[in-house]
Amino acid sequence: MDITPYSLRHSFACACFYNTDIPIENIAKIMGHSTTRVTYDTYVHQIAKEEKKLSSQLDSLYKDTKNKQQP
Repeated sequence: MDITPYSLRHSFACACFYNTDIPIENIAKIMGHSTTRVTYDTYVHQIAKEEKKLSSQLDSLYKDTKNKQQP
């Protein structure tokens, strides 16, 4: 995976949101966004989609494992 200015910016915003108590209003200001909606739609929303995808993949893995263990 290439490290780009965009990926660093994305990582920073997500880390601020998920690993600190910094309010989204402050994160939006740090990122230079005009509204918190821009921050949410750009960073937080994307993470939520990725978490949902991961959750679905783990569910499938669990079901496959469970089915293989049954006689």
